[in-house]
Amino acid sequence: MRRNCNSFNMPTTTDNVKLDDGQSLAAARGKKVDFPPYAKIFSPLYSIEGDYKGQIGTWAAEMSANKLEPKTIELEVEKFIKANWEEKGFTHVSGDGFVGFFIGAWANYDRKDEFDKIFNSMTANDYQATLEIYGQEIFPLQPGQWDIPDVVHVFPKLEKGAPKDMMDFIQPKAVVVAYTIGMKVQFKDQFATDFNSHFKSITKQSGGFVIFGIDIGLGGESTSETEKTTHKATYDESSGVLTVLPNNDGRAILLGMVGQRSNGPPPPAK
Repeated sequence: MRRNCNSFNMPTTTDNVKLDDGQSLAAARGKKVDFPPYAKIFSPLYSIEGDYKGQIGTWAAEMSANKLEPKTIELEVEKFIKANWEEKGFTHVSGDGFVGFFIGAWANYDRKDEFDKIFNSMTANDYQATLEIYGQEIFPLQPGQWDIPDVVHVFPKLEKGAPKDMMDFIQPKAVVVAYTIGMKVQFKDQFATDFNSHFKSITKQSGGFVIFGIDIGLGGESTSETEKTTHKATYDESSGVLTVLPNNDGRAILLGMVGQRSNGPPPPAK
């Protein structure tokens, strides 16, 4: 989301970009394709309706005055132990009998492999996580000029060999936006001791890590890694609690999207 445009943007081009059959099929299947050089232009795909700018300003003022109280949600990840991640669209998640913790150190940390191995082996009984949401609003979306509301009927046929689930479309209708988020994660037993050691090492190396998709930087001068950081954090070794601090930089974050399933493909012609 660009700050000067209340829209979600997509890369487009006016160039005539030609792909061979193999590249076209790979792109249709969502695989990475090395496109020929072309001029890239970002075009609005969906625009946010409502007083988005005004709401962000209100949240920022309330946050600065310590008047923006968070909503807390306990992340009950044990419910997803037996989840079928492929059905949910995740094809690279593995695990048998434990909950993946979705945590990893930045590449510049010299104990990254050790860090990732230890903390992704935790079970649901080894930690407790609580998400804090500061400000929350649902904003309707207005589709842009490229939108095709009835795409499965306008383009009912698929290229030979294309996966049939390409016709299973979800049309975005609204976005769930928050001003900022925080988090508390309590590590238990030996994991608390291990995390304390790594937290100190990462801080000393001016590195960082990602937890539940949140980038966290631990001090140091700005680098290519810390420039992408959205949050800072503290760790209390006596209680084993990691506190991810909410930011207040005037930018909202996207929590999720509300969609409506499009009609399926028309029945085959008799």
